Amino acid sequence: MILDEDKPGYIAFSETVMEVSRKDKVAYVLIKRIDGSDGQISCIANTSNDLDSLPGKRAGIPNEDFVPIENKEIIFLAGELEMYLEIEMPLCEEKEDSSIGQEGADTVSFSV
Repeated sequence: MILDEDKPGYIAFSETVMEVSRKDKVAYVLIKRIDGSDGQISCIANTSNDLDSLPGKRAGIPNEDFVPIENKEIIFLAGELEMYLEIEMPLCEEKEDSSIGQEGADTVSFSV
């Protein structure tokens, strides 16, 4: 891969909609810096449970299925090309044993 190191590049999420097993305690979202690595660049990340962006899925409920991220600054320093955004799912263990009564109850969906 040839990398143009003379440009700052831009930030992209490897996935913008995720489906995560309730057995996981943390969802890891890969964030990549593309088309450059010069200097520092940043962006703001937020989680969403907007049903329109999750067609056919059960949207996770903030503070119940996942700890929401609001206005989190993601900073890539010079030369950094990828990092992970961690989204905590603290209550998933308790819900795994309960009967939610819907298909896909063992997964949580959200978008970033």
